[in-house]
Amino acid sequence: MVSPCPDRRRAESGSIICDNGAVRFRIVRPGASLGLVIEARDAQNMWLPLATTPADDTAEMQFHAFDPVTVDGQTRGVILSGRLGDAHVTLTSTLPDASTWSQHLLTFNNIPPAPCRLTQHWRLAAAFSDARICWPQRMLQGEAFVENPAIFQQADASFVALVPDLEESEGLALIARSHPWEHPGLEYGFFTEANRPAAVRLAYALCVDARAVPLRGFQQIVRQAGSQELFATTIGTGTTPVAGELPALPPMPDAGDWCPFSYEGSPAAIAALVHFLLSQAEQGDWQRLEDGLCWLDRLCFHQHAHEFSAGTPLGAFGTGPAWQVTRLWVPSLLLQAFRLTGIAEYAARACAAIGALPAPDQALVRGQLYPAYGDIYVHAESQETLVLGPMRVYSAVCHPGTIRLVYVRTSEGTSTRLVVDGVDTPVHVTVNGHSLGVMTPEQLSAGVELR
Repeated sequence: MVSPCPDRRRAESGSIICDNGAVRFRIVRPGASLGLVIEARDAQNMWLPLATTPADDTAEMQFHAFDPVTVDGQTRGVILSGRLGDAHVTLTSTLPDASTWSQHLLTFNNIPPAPCRLTQHWRLAAAFSDARICWPQRMLQGEAFVENPAIFQQADASFVALVPDLEESEGLALIARSHPWEHPGLEYGFFTEANRPAAVRLAYALCVDARAVPLRGFQQIVRQAGSQELFATTIGTGTTPVAGELPALPPMPDAGDWCPFSYEGSPAAIAALVHFLLSQAEQGDWQRLEDGLCWLDRLCFHQHAHEFSAGTPLGAFGTGPAWQVTRLWVPSLLLQAFRLTGIAEYAARACAAIGALPAPDQALVRGQLYPAYGDIYVHAESQETLVLGPMRVYSAVCHPGTIRLVYVRTSEGTSTRLVVDGVDTPVHVTVNGHSLGVMTPEQLSAGVELR
């Protein structure tokens, strides 16, 4: 539980506001301005200050007062009040239970009508001067947030990421950038234009982690995006599968010295690497699985999880011709990962990726997937069900010796193909209350036609 510390006010460390065991907030005043320090607990259980707002006399944003945020009698965060130029600024920061992610809402009021730039800068600890990964390599602005949903840096186990909440933020000219090396930091804000509203709000999440997997902290961003309702509510498509071959991936690359976001190949080359690694895992080389999932998550980083413009379909991968081949292959790779792990997020991402394709590409991809996944695919071991065809599944229960399925088609059709994996012994199958008898694992894996 997030709770206030009994010795909150100490001259040497400032005011400790709240602590959830993994991360804590601390208020400091080294000069004329208050500053919020976010500290993370490392593997040796030491608190490391990894991120801080400007807190010196020369900082552009000046905070002069703070109040705790309390929920049900517990301190859950802090509100800082101050100014940035002529604008009034309020930063509300809250810390959930047992998480390295904190939520932040920055509001600007009384913004002058003249064009100006209002941003918040999180300074990073000196350890990030040797950051192995600093992303992105350029400033993000406007629709660039769709394909690049976060800014982050990682040095060994120290990882800090900022993910804008585009739905809760106001202001069309959002910008973000990652400052590398000499003055490491993360900057988020917006450019104002003439006749801009007098009040604007910026919402975002900040991950501060001192125990991140080296070079793979970005997977925390992918997991957060994968929990969004977009992926959880995606259902099957009515597109009829058609036969055909997907465009060939490039040859399996020599990726021995690749590093995500630092040194790597094109999206298609990464897809080829993922295809190889997951195929090796399916053949029993399970040591390849984690590497395969890492590079699959590298592709998932660019899956569109926000409705930012009419020209960018939700669930699509990347933008531009460099992603053309990869977009067609990613659904198969995601479902391969789902089959190997039972992680429902990969199945939901696959459905969203298919739904974002043009109708002819949907039909081609569905044709590739149909033999292995049918219209309804049940992963018995994880109790997860994937719907790819034009239907809605109301219940899919897998018990030892029994499978019970209840579904309804959402469009006209002659049959539904059911595929079940993860069954070790013959089971009795019931569909919509009708018994199909006892079926072997081989029969279920090969697919059953439901009339």
